[in-house]
Amino acid sequence: MKEYIYHITSREAWSTSQGKGFYAAESLSREGFIHCSRNDQVVRVANEFYPAQLGLVLLEMDPERLKAALQMEPGTDKPEELFPHIYGPINLDAVRRVIDFPPGSDGSFSLPDLQEISLRIRPALPGDVSVAVPLIRLSMGAETDWLFGQEPGHPADDVMARLFARKHNRLSFESCWLVEHDRKILGLVLAYPGRDLHKRDLWTGWQLIGIFGLRASRDLARRQVVYGDLVEALPGEFYVSNVAVTPQAQGSGIGARLMAFCDEQAQKMGCGKLSLIVTYDNPARRLYERCGYQVVQSYNIQHPMIAHGSGGYYRMVKELNHKQGKR
Repeated sequence: MKEYIYHITSREAWSTSQGKGFYAAESLSREGFIHCSRNDQVVRVANEFYPAQLGLVLLEMDPERLKAALQMEPGTDKPEELFPHIYGPINLDAVRRVIDFPPGSDGSFSLPDLQEISLRIRPALPGDVSVAVPLIRLSMGAETDWLFGQEPGHPADDVMARLFARKHNRLSFESCWLVEHDRKILGLVLAYPGRDLHKRDLWTGWQLIGIFGLRASRDLARRQVVYGDLVEALPGEFYVSNVAVTPQAQGSGIGARLMAFCDEQAQKMGCGKLSLIVTYDNPARRLYERCGYQVVQSYNIQHPMIAHGSGGYYRMVKELNHKQGKR
């Protein structure tokens, strides 16, 4: 069973790191490394150095995803015991989850049930439609209604719900995963191999004819001419179509965890690269860059409802390093 390491910090410090693209504790500049603990060391460290302190969180990290060097070394206050020390800033996608870590009423800490509070990424089911559709809308913005909501009597959310519950199309539940915590859905990713993109377009068109008729489907196809020569994915790529995190959970590392999950799925499906498109004004581009994606093409689209009216899309590609680990 894989063992994770933990770092105690404030929720404020973690939130600040999202804008920087990395996390660095004060000890990194002062001592040259970031102090961490195994799960059996966390409580003693918290009670000794952070008694009764509020607003703390635990950063749970996967050692294999750290870019900085990790060393097991004697503790400053306990030289007979080895502690994990990170010699450099922590890349955000190494953080699997951020765990609230409040003290008890007496000011002392106890170890949270790490299994109970674990974030779970699970395949979506047709019955998840009521939570999935709002997240898909969140990822698409105003483009949602422009694409799916122009036919009278067929609201966009109803159209997306019907597509979600069916197989093979672009919004199908079978290509969707949900982030779940404490029975609440906090995020979503829709992704599939680029080699399936053309087939999914055909299935989507066919199913839309069944939803609101041939004429409306033909009108939708005509509207999409505005996308011009936009390329979303190539056959050898794993296409990350939609990513969304609920507003309440944003800034907690879920986005980075979803992107890492996509890396895993791409490898399982034999794809050596991942790709996505992002609007010119979308701040999520910084997250994608931190996760290893690079802009390879820009597509200018001057339309008020396309790309959030930002002027176009960046196509971003990530080449997988199949020997991920410390770098």
